[in-house]
This record gives sequence, C-alpha cells and structure tokens, in this order.
Amino acid sequence: MPPLFFGLYRARKRPKASTTSIEQDISAIGRCTSNKHQLAQFGTTVQSALKEKPRKAGDIEKKLQDIVGEVKRKIGALDVDGQEHRESCRGILQWGSDEIRSILQQNGKSQRKIRKRVEEENQAIQQDMKLDQNIVRNSLMAQPKSGWTVYFMDDPKKDPLILEVSFYGYDDVMYYLNSENIIKSPELWIKRSDGDVQTFTSSRSWWIYVEPSESVGEMALYVVNMQKRNHSTYTVALVKDGDDREFPVPIDNGTLGKHLGYIWRDQYRVCSARKFDSPGQNVLGLVLDTIQFKIRKNELYITVKKLGP
Repeated sequence: MPPLFFGLYRARKRPKASTTSIEQDISAIGRCTSNKHQLAQFGTTVQSALKEKPRKAGDIEKKLQDIVGEVKRKIGALDVDGQEHRESCRGILQWGSDEIRSILQQNGKSQRKIRKRVEEENQAIQQDMKLDQNIVRNSLMAQPKSGWTVYFMDDPKKDPLILEVSFYGYDDVMYYLNSENIIKSPELWIKRSDGDVQTFTSSRSWWIYVEPSESVGEMALYVVNMQKRNHSTYTVALVKDGDDREFPVPIDNGTLGKHLGYIWRDQYRVCSARKFDSPGQNVLGLVLDTIQFKIRKNELYITVKKLGP
C-alpha cells in the first residue's frame, strides 16, 4: 500500500493554517474510505498543486482547501456500506482530482503533466478495484466464523472483547466494530510467533497489519483506533513490562521517547527502545517519521517498568 501524502513527517517549520487544515481533512478522509491507492494519488495531486505559483490573482491554497473539504464532507455523508461505499468514494475522489487538475490547467500546467496525473489516478483506481474483487471473492468462498477475540492496542489494560458473531472476513469485522460504535475507525492486526523476525523475547512474537480483503486466518485480532491517531500513518512497537507481559502499542507522533513518556506518564517508565534489525542501538531519541520507521510495521521492541505500587 502506498503511503498517504499527509503522514508522519519531520517538521522544521510551522505550517500555514490552511495547509494544516488540508492535512487534517485528508487524514480524516483516510479514516472513512478503503480506497487507499486512489486516496494516496489524490494526496499527490494536492501536493503538486500546493507547489504551484498561480499566474492569475487568487489564492490557490484556498481553492484546494475548499475542494478537499468538499471531498471530506461528501464521503463523510455517505449512508451506504461495502462495495457501494467504495464505488461512491471512487467517484467523489475522481471529482476532487478533476477539480484540482482544472485549477492547474488554468494556471498553465502542461497538458502532458496533467495527462500523466490522470494515468496515475487510473492505475490507482485499478489497484483498489482489484482489492475490491478479492474482498468479494473471499466472501463468496469463505464460511462464516464466530468466536472472535478483539484486543485493544490503544488500551492494553482493557479486557479483550469476545464476539460471538459470524463474519466472513476481516472487512466484516471492521464494519461491525464501526457500526456498533465500538471503534469508529478500526484497523486490524494479527499476532505472529514464527521465524526470527525478533529475537528479543523467547515468545518470538510480532504483529502484522492485515488488509480488509485478506482471507481470514487468525481469530484473535488486535485493533488500532484511527480516531486516536494524530496522523493517518503509524508504527507498532512490541512492549515488554517488568512482569514479562508482552503487548503491542501503536505510536505516531514526535520523538519516540517523548511520545511514550506522554501516553504512559502515570503508568510506565520507558527503559529502552530498539529496532528488530539493530538490537544494539537505543532509538528513543529518533523522530517518528517514515524515514526512521516503516508505516504499519512492527519493528520495535520496548522495555518498560511500572510506576508506583
């Protein structure tokens, strides 16, 4: 999956208010649609337009803000689900891209570059449609399963949720969690204990992100609440506490040390943080960006000690 345009980044200058609003709107759109490839391309089109210097009077940034805001409003107002929702989002994102390309054309953007953007968008749409076909095929071939266990990665002390509901696939679980107001914007992960991905703990446990279209394998699911994220991209860390308890935690903002110190200020003291592929380096001071840490990957091992009695 390509990264979204507005994700983790190393901030050196304070962004303009309107640019920040565009970032927030695109992140919000990402929490409402599974058309990830097309949305990533939409973000690239916005990024290209933000770099333009219009020949005519007018605030191009304000126009972009209005278009992105309208895309967010239209997608947020959809009252359908499943395949119909994905098709509706596809049309709305296409409308937004067409409006932005119209602005670029008015400001002298070459037809060759505009045609290239159209081709890239069509390729992204085809990638999303292929995922849609996989979802439909898997739902037709699969037998419904019940007895799901859902762990809350944003609140590891919370008791897991047992769902005695029959689902065909991961996309059905996500829709249920959203429609029942359990978690409005869920993303799912599953646990692995095979291979030598990490050798810090005897369990060899690590977690992987699952696409909604994937065939169901694991019945124990770990859910990330995207409404609690500061960005639409994040990484996951394997945490081990003083009682040898292991659990995954999503992290997404600032330096690793400051972020963990904030979310665990009354619970844990962070002792160390190391990457699976470089166990000798403490990475607590690294910035949480896409250069230092891969998007939606579990490649961190963190040790903590409980605070208080």
